Amino acid sequence: MHGLVERALHQFDDMVRLKQWPSSRSVQTLALWALWTTLPAGRSMPEREVNALLSREHLFYDPATLRRTMISCGFVVRRRDGTDYRRISPNSDTLPREGSIVAETRKLGRRLNCNFLKGEARLT
Repeated sequence: MHGLVERALHQFDDMVRLKQWPSSRSVQTLALWALWTTLPAGRSMPEREVNALLSREHLFYDPATLRRTMISCGFVVRRRDGTDYRRISPNSDTLPREGSIVAETRKLGRRLNCNFLKGEARLT
């Protein structure tokens, strides 16, 4: 498990954006859980908004692959006509423990980078 989490975290840059689409399906899934946390819960979004949110979170300019894979993994649902997307809340059966670790580490990294960029980083 530890190695898989490290491989997933290695896919993100210093600004906590996904650098590339991982080749391993298990690493893809963990990376997607981390990106899933950036989608707002409890509301519908048009495809354009989902693409814009995902585009801010990765560097390889392919929000469609991320969006489609999230749908196929059951992280997001959409209407048949593609006009409405909604994040699905995970349960203990669908969210692997490793996914929680990657998502939380990514959020922590984002906060640390934000504080650093604001000049609030402190060495203790």
